[in-house]
Amino acid sequence: MHDGLETHDDADTAGPVRKPRKGIYVLPNLFTLAALFGGFYAIVMAMNGRFDMAAVGVFCAMVLDS
Repeated sequence: MHDGLETHDDADTAGPVRKPRKGIYVLPNLFTLAALFGGFYAIVMAMNGRFDMAAVGVFCAMVLDS
C-alpha cells in the first residue's frame, strides 16, 4: 500500500548545485534605475527653465525604458 510519502536519497545521483548568476538579475534593474535618473534629471532641468536639456533627459529615459 502506498501512503504518499516517498523518500529519495538523491545525494549521490545529483550533480553539483550551481548558484544562479547575479549579473542577470542586476542588469534590468540598472536599466530601470538609469531611466528613473533620466526622468528626475528632466524634471530638475524643466524646473530650472532648461527645456532643451529636459527633452534630452526624457528621450534618454524613453530609450532606456523601452
